[in-house]
Amino acid sequence: MLVYVNQFKFMHNNNSDVIFTMISQWLNQMIEIPLTIDDLKQENQLISGDHQMNTYLTIQDDARLHSIQLKHPDKTVEGREWLTEITLRIKEEILHISILLKTIEQHTPLENRPLFTQPPLIKAFIEHSNFAKSMIGLSACEFSNHSADFEKINNLIKDKNRDYPIILISHLASNNQPLVSPQNLQEKLKGFGQVFYPSEKINHYKLTTYLSRQYAAWDGAINIIFPFKEKEENCTNKLFYQADIKDWNAQGINISEKISSQVIQMTNQYKQQYHLNQDDIRIQYLSNELSTQTEYLNLVEEDIEKLRLKNTKLNEQYKAIKQELKQTKQDKEFFEMRFNELQQHTDNKGQTLLCYGHEHDLYQGEINDFILEILKKASKNAKKHSRKQDILLDILEYNKITNTKTKFIEHCKTVFTNYHSITPKIKEVLRKLNLEIKTEGVHHHMQFIHDKRYKMTFSKSPSDGRTGNNIISQMKRIFF
Repeated sequence: MLVYVNQFKFMHNNNSDVIFTMISQWLNQMIEIPLTIDDLKQENQLISGDHQMNTYLTIQDDARLHSIQLKHPDKTVEGREWLTEITLRIKEEILHISILLKTIEQHTPLENRPLFTQPPLIKAFIEHSNFAKSMIGLSACEFSNHSADFEKINNLIKDKNRDYPIILISHLASNNQPLVSPQNLQEKLKGFGQVFYPSEKINHYKLTTYLSRQYAAWDGAINIIFPFKEKEENCTNKLFYQADIKDWNAQGINISEKISSQVIQMTNQYKQQYHLNQDDIRIQYLSNELSTQTEYLNLVEEDIEKLRLKNTKLNEQYKAIKQELKQTKQDKEFFEMRFNELQQHTDNKGQTLLCYGHEHDLYQGEINDFILEILKKASKNAKKHSRKQDILLDILEYNKITNTKTKFIEHCKTVFTNYHSITPKIKEVLRKLNLEIKTEGVHHHMQFIHDKRYKMTFSKSPSDGRTGNNIISQMKRIFF
């Protein structure tokens, strides 16, 4: 169960050692083993009783990546384990921290489910660190009873690039005071969301005109406005009325913790996509090691095999490589066939008459047969018993037509008779003829393998019984 995930930005300078010191102090309390900053900045694995800690260090895009993971059982709830992952990314002057906290539940009763709340380690970060100015939620924002302030909030709500929730606090109409401290709530939501609260009495009718009833808040209500989801026209929100908040107060529930818990719960899944887990760090670490140390090959293969089951992207890459290998084998078979054909001795006699230019046969005897067909027509049109006719007849007598083209056309007629769709059998026959089928949209494209200059197009869905004959006619015109 995902309890908490968030990202923070700190000014690097001295904050790096401060952060590592706080993490080491927290781990010392958890696993009761003295740990130094240096222990956390290198690859490590420690087991203390039922506590297990792993650390990794790697480089990614000129940035140092540190990953610290702690797994331990819950002391009070049987069947529950806690998993804390801390990722630190140090680049230039900014220290990026991502923290994920989740539980692994085994038959835990619903009433014992953990609260969505800020972990104690985060509170320590907030109290002792210098945040980067670009981090969201550094302090609660005031707004006045002016149209410009209303318009500013409205523009933020409608901004589809906004990646954080807005928490809009209103004052009670009776005393112009909020039911929760904006500063206290913002402290719990640093890096998570931005709190807005009025600095004076607000004309709620005017505010609603700008923000709409969906996103406005009035008379002590608190409205949480979440970021846009993919393909959403409007962002979602959760409105807590004055009665809801007073009811919490009557039950002794801390309002700041209740509101922050709601924000954290609704934002966790969105924030999780920006968290680099230890598997991600492990992949990057192994990739760097492979570049210089081939002895890690077996370890990498084992890790990749495990991660392949979890990672859809790696599965797609693996399938693509297999398909490419299959195509390479087919190409190899084709070129071997072409090579063997060219190695066969011809039955033609006499001296070589013509030289090839840049063009070469796309199937056996292609150029030879084209020339002989032309010469045959020319001999018939030449004057009988003329020198021209004698030369042409002499050439035709000692150069035989291979009839490969005729055989190819007959093969094509066979497979395209009663044609309804492209089948594996048709593709196999065409491949032997040095032809291939490419599909784009609603059309098929036929072309020579490794020569895309000659191409014909026909529909994927035949319109009538003559489609096969039309394909053959088109092939004769373009290819033969």
